[in-house]
Amino acid sequence: MLSRSVLTGATQRFPRRGTSTTEVDDTVMLVRIGTAAIKITVIAIATSLLLAAPAAAQTPDEDGPAGPVIEGADTGPEARAAEAVAGDSTAHVDGAWTGAAEWPLSAIHAVVLPDGKVMTYGTDRQGLELKAFSYDIWDPTKGLAPSSHTTLPGQTSTNLFCSAQTVLPWSGQVMITGGDQFGFPGGAQFDAVSDVNLFDPDSRTLTRLADSIARPRWYPTVTTLPSGEILVHGGREDRSPATPVLLPEVYHPTNGWRRLTSAASSAVYGGGRWWYPRSWVAPNGDVFIVTKGRQEMWSLDTDGTGALRKRGTYPGASTSNATPAVMFDEGRILITTETGSASVIDINGATPKVTATDPLRSYRGWSDATVLADGKVLVTGGASVRQNLDRAVNAVELWDPDTGRWHRGASASKARLYHSSTVLLPDATVLTAGGGPPGPVVNLNAEIYHPPYLFKKDGSGELASRPTIADHSTVRHGGSFTVDLGGSRTISKVALVRTGSSTHSFDMDQRFMELDFTQSGGRLTVSGPRNANVAPPGHYMLFVIDGNGVPSVASILRLDPANAPSSAAVQSGELTLANTDAGRWVTATFKRPFSRAPVVTIGGASHNGSEPVLARVRNVTRTSFQVRLDEWAYQDGDHMRETVSYLAAEPGRHTLGGVTVEAGAMTAADDPRTVQFSQAFAKPPVVLAQVAGTNDPTTVTTRVSDVHKGDVRVRLQEQETETRAGRLHGAETVHWIALSRGTGTLAGERLRVGRTGRAVTDDWKTIWFKADHPDAALLTVGQSINGTDPATVRYRNLKQRSAQIRVQEETSYDRETGHTTEKVGFVVIGAK
Repeated sequence: MLSRSVLTGATQRFPRRGTSTTEVDDTVMLVRIGTAAIKITVIAIATSLLLAAPAAAQTPDEDGPAGPVIEGADTGPEARAAEAVAGDSTAHVDGAWTGAAEWPLSAIHAVVLPDGKVMTYGTDRQGLELKAFSYDIWDPTKGLAPSSHTTLPGQTSTNLFCSAQTVLPWSGQVMITGGDQFGFPGGAQFDAVSDVNLFDPDSRTLTRLADSIARPRWYPTVTTLPSGEILVHGGREDRSPATPVLLPEVYHPTNGWRRLTSAASSAVYGGGRWWYPRSWVAPNGDVFIVTKGRQEMWSLDTDGTGALRKRGTYPGASTSNATPAVMFDEGRILITTETGSASVIDINGATPKVTATDPLRSYRGWSDATVLADGKVLVTGGASVRQNLDRAVNAVELWDPDTGRWHRGASASKARLYHSSTVLLPDATVLTAGGGPPGPVVNLNAEIYHPPYLFKKDGSGELASRPTIADHSTVRHGGSFTVDLGGSRTISKVALVRTGSSTHSFDMDQRFMELDFTQSGGRLTVSGPRNANVAPPGHYMLFVIDGNGVPSVASILRLDPANAPSSAAVQSGELTLANTDAGRWVTATFKRPFSRAPVVTIGGASHNGSEPVLARVRNVTRTSFQVRLDEWAYQDGDHMRETVSYLAAEPGRHTLGGVTVEAGAMTAADDPRTVQFSQAFAKPPVVLAQVAGTNDPTTVTTRVSDVHKGDVRVRLQEQETETRAGRLHGAETVHWIALSRGTGTLAGERLRVGRTGRAVTDDWKTIWFKADHPDAALLTVGQSINGTDPATVRYRNLKQRSAQIRVQEETSYDRETGHTTEKVGFVVIGAK
């Protein structure tokens, strides 16, 4: 095999390298798991593998009750410490395992979150799948101690058992589709539900998506498309009679669900082929599907109503529900079969090419395949006779794409059979957990495998020193980015590995790609993935690998969709608050849950009551916020009914047709503070600003001034008597939304953003909208501080094409209410 030295300024792709075996005595070493270093005595692991003839297919067509054997962690005086990795003289060839550690549930499903933590779910704390209404968040940086777990109850009444999950590329939330009816009034066990749940890593809450899938699904597959949309396909609807779901669906955060009616197919999803279909996005942008039993290959075009095209058949034994397959390189899939044979399917060309590769040592029913940081493939768990504990295969097997050969490695302490899950962690180790219902064992434990690349090559069993990523620039499709190293160590490989989402012997999104790069000292210049077909939008682990083949700890990054969803991240509404609500908090619920907590701004109030009044916001969540109308402290606090409109947007940049929106939060006080926009607008935008907390309960208004293309100034103002007495308002969280002037569309309704000249005083002034807006909602806010007295903007006579607005001062210090000319921005949202 050729090797290449690193040449500064030269673009390179490095071949994968093999390893050799060296034997030495047991030794003492330091093991670092997360941030904790632990001194341990290395213990040799016996690596044995039970070789057996391939078993006949034994696919359970239903998930039965949990078996009688409940396995926790290793116990007793001779048990290995869960935090310890047992590296012996062959660790650099075979890898090594930690001991088994307690896990709060049997991890049927596992998904790596954007922050590097791992979400698992699938059973209750006793390992029962019939009560899968809880989920666990594990922090790998805390090792395997009980304190590393946060186990929470689901609040949406969905039994998550045997659903499908993926991390949404635009929000980082976990979308969980389908599940089991059991637990609902009148629900049947093993019949499907159409629920779609979202887990928010920031709040660690599980909520129900307002839009459900069109068909209930149990055992579906989810695939992230190049557009960033989510394909959901396969699964079964009812248990008896067995009803496969033949209709694929696609989810978009703005448009909801789209049915691919032209791609409904019994050939692809009928029979037992509905069971977690094996699918991947191909380099041409279509979804490549390998069916079980029929040995057929298909392409699914997800545009419009969809289209299917048969791509041929693959030779040899059939793949099955229990045999894993994984995309280990761009357009190349390693697939294993019922007999233990393995093949590579190359889908880079017009016709798939199937090439046999080295077979596994034996058939491994219900095993898991995981792409490692260096591109090798790890197979863990399974049994040579399905669900037979006596025939469990605890030794790992490692496949090298460069040689096409398998290597038997170290053995785990626990059998991982049906309902296990395995994911690659950001520190380049591998978590394997679960294996449970319907038995013969229910694993309430997990182990971590340390691949050979983490150990010194001298046979000492010691962990090798690792390269580090200090920083990197933004990674985009088709562009280059820089990686700053923590030193100037020579790097031989840069790799992106999609964060894992594993269940039922299939990791639905994981894929590996090696990136071209050049090195100059401690900086790499790296070519990003060429397009979204080879690297669909979403979250990836970035690894750098040194000349000894040792990987860094990964930096997790996000590849954004080319057309990031926008209008779903912006909502508006109108609230009428009765006079009995004056001074009282009222909860307002958004029309649809946001992907993450938005910022909320309230426009000026209507003018039913002549006394000054202004709105205040608090407790903003993904689903709701609280609002109240405040009068100034010198007033009586009793106010007539008023109407206010709100605009809410997730932090960041959004596009609403011809209107660009940027939303964020800041801390403001009495002194003017500057907000810098992430990108300059073409001309000064309209900026809405809103106090969003109660740090200082005194009534306060927010003033906006000096609005430029790239920044704006914001300050708070208390009533004049307080200011003149030197009592300034305490710092508050202020939400702000900047909108480019022009026309756009929000949730299918016409949107117009405009600004007056320096023309609005305390007298009523008519503003015109230039187009009809029946049943319009109006938000107004001052855009200047020419008059220094505290003031707010009010409106009246809101019509299809116009409204009247004025600037209203408060009168705590004097009764004078005259106000000089101000600029006022307005946002009007009207008919479709």
